[in-house]
Amino acid sequence: MMRQLAVSVLRGKVLQIVLSKSQYSQPTHNRTLAANTVGILCELLDHETVEQELFAQAMCLCQDTDYEVRAIMCGQLPQIARAVSADLVNKRILEELLDLVGDEILEVRLQAVDTMISMCDVFETEIRATQILPIVKQICRNVSDDVSLTLAANFGLLACKLSADLVADGDSLMIFETFKGLAKNPDSTCRKHCAFNFPAMVKTSGAAKFAVHLLDTLVALSADEAVPVRQTIAAGIHEIALILGGQRSITHLKPVIITLFTDSSMAVCEAVVPKVGVILGVLRSDDSGEPQQALWHEMLSPLLALQTTVEHKWRVHLPLLKQWRGLPDWYTNRNDIYEHFVPVLLTAMNAAPNVVAQEAASVLCLCIRRNNFDFQQRAMCQRILREFGRASRWSLRMLFLDFCEMVMTTFSRRFFRTHFLDHILMMDTDRVPNVRKRLAQLLPAIAEALPPNSIHSEKLEGILECFHQDRDRDVVETTTWAQEQIVSRPLSAEDDEIDRRKELEEDGDSKAEAAMHSLVQERRNISRGRTCQLSGSLAEKGKKPAQISSRRSLCRKLGPNSLTHDPQLDKSDRLRPMGRRETTSAPNLQSLVRHQDSPSVTFSNSLISNKTKQSAAARSQRRHSASSDRSSLSSERRANFKR
Repeated sequence: MMRQLAVSVLRGKVLQIVLSKSQYSQPTHNRTLAANTVGILCELLDHETVEQELFAQAMCLCQDTDYEVRAIMCGQLPQIARAVSADLVNKRILEELLDLVGDEILEVRLQAVDTMISMCDVFETEIRATQILPIVKQICRNVSDDVSLTLAANFGLLACKLSADLVADGDSLMIFETFKGLAKNPDSTCRKHCAFNFPAMVKTSGAAKFAVHLLDTLVALSADEAVPVRQTIAAGIHEIALILGGQRSITHLKPVIITLFTDSSMAVCEAVVPKVGVILGVLRSDDSGEPQQALWHEMLSPLLALQTTVEHKWRVHLPLLKQWRGLPDWYTNRNDIYEHFVPVLLTAMNAAPNVVAQEAASVLCLCIRRNNFDFQQRAMCQRILREFGRASRWSLRMLFLDFCEMVMTTFSRRFFRTHFLDHILMMDTDRVPNVRKRLAQLLPAIAEALPPNSIHSEKLEGILECFHQDRDRDVVETTTWAQEQIVSRPLSAEDDEIDRRKELEEDGDSKAEAAMHSLVQERRNISRGRTCQLSGSLAEKGKKPAQISSRRSLCRKLGPNSLTHDPQLDKSDRLRPMGRRETTSAPNLQSLVRHQDSPSVTFSNSLISNKTKQSAAARSQRRHSASSDRSSLSSERRANFKR
């Protein structure tokens, strides 16, 4: 109310009322009201008016006989200090503040300590070193239970403001030891205050000294038995990561982050979820070597555990899925996303509330776009068609249409035509009017994705005609709007250029995938060739004497010319690994033809042909004798029959 009054009114009537109510003769409640008004008046009035008319009476209120008035005036001192000169601040206000710090009433002392911490940067450097710092050291050496809560609640601010004055190593060590003692206080409220001030303490110590002074305290607070303590640490862990940087966060904060991600408390998970992207962004490095791959593989289970904890509360699940938009940036190995996160996104699309399912579909569309493996893209698109485009629930079919709209925005027209166009044009006969209406809303975007004079253009015209005669009024109205949009919004050269760039990006991803597959195949062939060479040499060394003797006897039968060394025979006679089928290529066939012309093979062929002729003559002689025997036997039977 006072801030809306004119300055002349404040300087006249209001100031006179405050001065009259602050007199010792007034009741306690009047002096209390006047004390509460002093700070606001100092902000609204000019410096001269405050110093000449209000400052003296305010200092008198600091020495009031009622402790309630003194406690209120402790809270007004920072506003008074900003409205008066530096001389008054370093002399009169400092004297009153030090007097109030040693007050006999606990409530006044606590309020005075709080005010002294907030006003540390108001005093000059010399005043802080000679007047404020000794009092702070005295308080830190003997921390009583009465002052511990107030000191813990403001310890981070105190350390930041006095960090420049802590020249000696013993002074800074005393500050950190005091903070460690407060973090081990049996009171959970005190530990919660320490958890809240922990980022400020990290800023005071610096990243280099974090592991020496504060790491053990952070580990203890992240595993504290009180849920509010862990919740407060989870809410500020991203600030600690930003101060430490990437490498120190990986070294020191990774166990703490994993502990918070796997916490079973919904309150802790709810506090850490909005900062997941910031935390993992700090851990991410441009180097995609084995250490980074091992780090992200280790973070798989904590991220999935965090999702499992919050999936039953959609107001927390939705922010987590929004953080998952950074998955393609965190996981350069696309198999991790395809194997671990894509099933979770599909489950959320199928079972979660509509707003969560929409976000899961958006994240899945982004993952498909950033996936360089064409076969994985096809598999995900086919699964979406099967589970959502052909689903029995109309809400899932509606989600499929929403996903198609995301695809048309993210991918090129060619990708949409390849994977989704045929099915989406067959949904014009859906029995649910809402689905047909949603399809009608997408018709302008579908028309932009079609090439001119295509079969799908004729199908689109048929859908428009069919929807104009639909029995649902909303479908007809949406179709009229869609037809107007198709007619009034022709394709521009800028749209064609954007689509061409998207196609080039998709082609580049396909080429990268093909190059990767060719490299893997080349390495696989090299390893197979080495395996075959090694197994062949081992087989030659491991031949039995019986096999060697059989080869020698065969050479003796074939003659002396067969002992001529022939590389082709050696090559064909080698043992090959089991389980592999021998194939004969064109050069091997030519070598076999050349091998038939060699003298040893000619001699062998003649020998084999002579043996074959002899055996054929013997068989014909046996057949002739058998036929003569049958003819003689038949003549004897006829003679006996006549008798």
